[in-house]
Amino acid sequence: MIDPIYFACFKELITDVTDRSGIELPYAVGEYCTALLAEYTTNRKIDYAEAFAIRLMGSESYEDCKTVGDDCLMLVGAFPNYGNRRGISRGYYIEIGKMAYTKIDRPIFLELVKFFEPASEVIKEAVTGTQARLL
Repeated sequence: MIDPIYFACFKELITDVTDRSGIELPYAVGEYCTALLAEYTTNRKIDYAEAFAIRLMGSESYEDCKTVGDDCLMLVGAFPNYGNRRGISRGYYIEIGKMAYTKIDRPIFLELVKFFEPASEVIKEAVTGTQARLL
């Protein structure tokens, strides 16, 4: 369950980021990003135990694909330089995340495939831009 206080805070932050940056997201994608930030703040952690491509290949359910896609979106957005030390490009995580969401035949995930990069930029700005403004 997503804490409504976190959701409200992240909703305000996502709105602020999209207003300042000019990045346009469909309403549902913005809400999804808001919920994702709130959920990863309290309830979920990114699973680094296995390579993302292997996780995707082993994904058999909607939930498995959603988890891989969500982990990739959060990693690309919140930790954009994560793979650099390992020689893994940001594009790798973007493509894996999009492929994971493509396997889910629901409108929101098809929108996330189209807006994966802008959504990750909004998350990136929400996380890294906010830190800079708070200092």
